[in-house]
Amino acid sequence: MRYFDEEEGASLNAEPWQLDLLKLNPGYCSWGPHEDYMWKEGEGWNSRLLFPTWSDFGPFNLDDLNECANFYFEVSRESKDCETCAGNGYHADAQQVVRTFYRHSCLPGETPWNDSITEDEAAALVEAGRGKLGELVTADDFNRAELSGSGLFGHDAINRFILIDARLNRLGLPKTCPTCSGDGYVYTAPNAHVSLILWWLHPRKGCSRGIEVATIARDELPAVGAFLAEAAARNAQRFAGVATLATPLPKD
Repeated sequence: MRYFDEEEGASLNAEPWQLDLLKLNPGYCSWGPHEDYMWKEGEGWNSRLLFPTWSDFGPFNLDDLNECANFYFEVSRESKDCETCAGNGYHADAQQVVRTFYRHSCLPGETPWNDSITEDEAAALVEAGRGKLGELVTADDFNRAELSGSGLFGHDAINRFILIDARLNRLGLPKTCPTCSGDGYVYTAPNAHVSLILWWLHPRKGCSRGIEVATIARDELPAVGAFLAEAAARNAQRFAGVATLATPLPKD
């Protein structure tokens, strides 16, 4: 959880101070050492770093080799995949419909249906704005496009979700796994914890990496705050001189 949400915070059993930290986050937090181009493992300057605690991170300093360009806090709660639904969130009675959408996930003898959707399923795609700018309207339209493999069309994860939902509705099958309430996971810890994610630069080598400090304790917040304030001041200082460029030149 990277953005403040009281309802989601309650499900995580998060404390108020943990949720308040999310209000400090920048507007865009969809990056980090587990996604995009920051997931790389290894010993290089562009490889992610994972630290269990703030004290483990402590030896890192801001200096001419290390700069912090961005940050965000994340509130999460330890969990594992739901064993009942194998992590997909669907009811046991819905699993065959889910499994047989694509050929690669079918069991021997099963037939995929991603290229043989029905009119009610096509209507669900059109209603959701997935008809490729009005070019695809009927079931035949969608099925021909899927079979041809031409252009950029293909049922992606969004289409798959819509189509499975529509088919389960028509068949009158239950959708949601009763064990995990459709989340696909169950919590293994009683409470939430706070992580700190940093975007770390090595200016001389032109490299950057994602850093995660997995657990931040409440009594460590002053030290964390001082560190982030120093990083902000260093970034501001480097650009301080350009303010003069924004001043209108005197007239001759």
